[in-house]
Amino acid sequence: MNIAGETRAHRASMHAQLAVLARHSWLVANARLAVFVAAAGLGVAALLGKVGPWAPYGVAAGALAYVALIFLHRSVDDRERRGRAAVAYDDRLLARASGTWQKAPRDGKGYAPATHPYARDLDIFGHASLFQLLNETPTRSGEERLAAWLAAPADIATILTRQRAVKALAPRLGFRRELSVAAAADGDDKVDPSALARWATDSSVSLASIAWARWLPFVVVPITLLAYLASREGWVPRLVPIIAFAAQLVIAGAVRGPLGRFFTSIAAADRSLDRLRRTFARLEAESFDEPHLQGLWRGGSGAVPASRALRKLDFWYSFAEARRSQLGPVFNVLLLWDLVMLFRIARWRDRFGVQIPVWVSGLAEVEALCALAGFAAERHTAVFPEIEAHESMVTARDIAHPLLDAPVANDVDIRGNGHALLLTGSNMSGKSTLLRALGVNVVLALAGAPVIASSMRVAVLRLATSMRVEDSLERGVSFFYAEVQRLKLVLDLAREHAGTCMFLLDELLLGTNTRERQIASREIVGRLLETGAIGVITTHDLDLTTLEAETQGRVVNAHFRDLLAEGRMAFDYKLRPGIVDTTNALKVLELAGIPVRSPA
Repeated sequence: MNIAGETRAHRASMHAQLAVLARHSWLVANARLAVFVAAAGLGVAALLGKVGPWAPYGVAAGALAYVALIFLHRSVDDRERRGRAAVAYDDRLLARASGTWQKAPRDGKGYAPATHPYARDLDIFGHASLFQLLNETPTRSGEERLAAWLAAPADIATILTRQRAVKALAPRLGFRRELSVAAAADGDDKVDPSALARWATDSSVSLASIAWARWLPFVVVPITLLAYLASREGWVPRLVPIIAFAAQLVIAGAVRGPLGRFFTSIAAADRSLDRLRRTFARLEAESFDEPHLQGLWRGGSGAVPASRALRKLDFWYSFAEARRSQLGPVFNVLLLWDLVMLFRIARWRDRFGVQIPVWVSGLAEVEALCALAGFAAERHTAVFPEIEAHESMVTARDIAHPLLDAPVANDVDIRGNGHALLLTGSNMSGKSTLLRALGVNVVLALAGAPVIASSMRVAVLRLATSMRVEDSLERGVSFFYAEVQRLKLVLDLAREHAGTCMFLLDELLLGTNTRERQIASREIVGRLLETGAIGVITTHDLDLTTLEAETQGRVVNAHFRDLLAEGRMAFDYKLRPGIVDTTNALKVLELAGIPVRSPA
C-alpha cells in the first residue's frame, strides 16, 4: 500500500473540495444579506403603506428564508472545517513520511514527571519525541491513554490483545483519518470527553432539591394562558391571570439557583457534544472482525448507540442554551423554559450518565490503537515482537532507532536473569544511540506496538535508565550527586521488580575520579545483576571489561569501532563482539583545533 501516494491524492482532492465550499460559503453569505435587506425593506414599506396587504406574508417568507440560509451556512462551514481537518491530517502523515514530523503539535511534554524511570532519557515525551511521532489521537482522552501506554508496560495478555487490534486497524487509513476528522477542531485544541464524563457522574450537582417543581411548567403555564384568555372574554376577573403570572415569577425565582448551577456544570462539557457525537457515529459505522475492537466500537452503549444518545443530549442542550440569549429571560418567565429543558437533561443523565465514562474509555482505547496502527502502516520495516513469558530477555535482529531518519541496525542478545552487555567504543561511535534504540523499541513492544527490527523477542520488563543526568543550581545538586540519585532510583526499581527489570546505563559516574568510578561502577553493576535485572552499560573505562571473566560470562563485552580516513574520523555504527582496541579522544581534540601532545 502506497500510503504517501494515496495521502497526496486525497489531500489534492480535499483542496479542490475546499475551493468549491469557499465559493458556496460566499454565495450563501451574500444570499443571507440580500434576503435580510429585502425582507427589512418590505417591512418598512408595509409600515409606510407603500405596498399591498400581501406584504406581511412576504416579510414572513423572507424571515423563514433567512433562517434556512443560516442553517445552510452552518452546514457549509462545518464541511469546510472537516475539510481543513482532513488536510491537516494528511499534512501530518506526509510530514512523518518525509522526516519533518518534529513540528507536529502536542508533544506530550507534561505527561511524565522528572523522576520517571526512563521517559526523559529515551525521548518518550517532549519535542522530537516518540509520543510526538505517534500522537494522532483526536481527543484529549485518547492522547492521555496513549501517553499512559508509553509510560508503563502492559501485561502479556493486554500486549497481545493490542497487537491484534493494531494489526486489524493498520490497513484502515480512511477510517483512521475520518475518526480524527470527526473530532477535530480548528487549531490545535482537542476535544476533552473527560469533562462530559465528569459531569455525567457528578452527583454533587443535581436538581433533586427542586424535584417538586418538575411538572409545574406543564400545569402553571397552561393555567396562566387560560386565565388570560378567559379574562379577555370577561369570564374571570383580570386579577386572576395577574396572580397566575405572579406565581410563575415566584417559581422562576425559587428554582433559579439550582438551575443555574446545573446549567453551568453541563455548559463546561458542552463544547465536545457535537464532535463527540460525530466521532461515535463514525466509530459505530465501522465493522470489525477483531474481538477486542468489536467490544470497543459499540462504546458500551447497550440498546441505544452512544451517538444517538449524545444527539438527544445535544438537542435538549441547544434549547437550554436559550437562557443565554437576550430573549432567554422572557422565555423563562412566560414558559418556565429552564425548568422544562434542564429537567429533560437531568432525566437524560439519569438514564445514560453511568455509561458515558464507558463510552469515553472505549473511544480513548480505539484512538490510542489507531495511533499505533498508523505507525505500523507507515513504517514498512516495523514488525510485531514476540512477548516472552518465562525468561527475562531482549533479543533483536536489525534493531534501529524509530526516531532517526536513516538509523544503522544492529543485533542485540541479552538472555537470562542477571545478564548484561558492556559496550565500549570511541566517542560518537554509537554506544548511546544503541541504548536509546533498544530502550525506545522496548517501550513500543510493551505498549503493544510494532518495533523497528527484523525480529524481536522481549519479556515484560520494568525499564530504568541513567543517561542524561544534569546538575541543578536551583536545587543545589552537583552533577555527581544527581548521578547518584538517578542510580539509586534504578537500583530501587530493580529491587522492587526483582527478575523483571531492565537497566540502561550510559557512562557510569562521570562526576568522580577514575579510581573511585571503577570501584563504584563494579559495585553498582554487581548489585543490579544480583536482583536478576538485565541491561546494557556503556563505558570508556576499559578496566571494567574484566567483568566478563569475573561474572563467568554473565556480562558480555561488545564494542563500536572508529576509523580514520583521509584525516577524518569515520564510524560505521556497527556493534561487534569483544573489547574496543582503538580510542579517539585525542584525535577528536586535534580535529577540533585543540592538539594535545602525547606524553613521552
